[in-house]
Amino acid sequence: MAIADADVCDFAAIWGNNPETDLATPRIHRDKAMEDSIFERCNEFIDSLRSNNPPTMADVQNSELALKALARVYGNSKSGTPTLEFAKKYEKSLRQIARLQKQNAELRETIKNNEKEIDARSVRIAEVMKEHEHGILELSAEKLIVDFVTKFTRRPDSQKLKKEYPDVYDEVLKATPSRKVKVSIETS
Repeated sequence: MAIADADVCDFAAIWGNNPETDLATPRIHRDKAMEDSIFERCNEFIDSLRSNNPPTMADVQNSELALKALARVYGNSKSGTPTLEFAKKYEKSLRQIARLQKQNAELRETIKNNEKEIDARSVRIAEVMKEHEHGILELSAEKLIVDFVTKFTRRPDSQKLKKEYPDVYDEVLKATPSRKVKVSIETS
């Protein structure tokens, strides 16, 4: 609308095969304030590209995509670079990361312990199940359904491949880089 200098625009959106029921034709009225904001952000982006200063990722809603984009922009870490000194304004975020990482480690430990207990309690159930895939315990208000199904996964035996076909192993071996922020707190 800005390019055509039009104050009103109609457009059509169809999502099925029947234009009688699957078609919308809303009318949009030009919003000059929104338009100015969009063009201002576009100009800022273009200026950042011209000055080789990539835009900040602070406003990105999907942090996973932002981290992938940053990995592409900056590449792998470089060994031997000096330690970066953070400004005080990052303290809150760094402490929050450290707290969440500690909490995740505790949760992983809880999951590991739960899995051990599940395995211990499953031994007798597996003995009762023998070759059966499914079992059931019917109670007055609910049913406990038990599955003990054999599943097969197919993947190359990397040890055998490395031993018997070392050239092929080296050729197909894929190194996937990853970088993850890890914050630890040392007390002095």
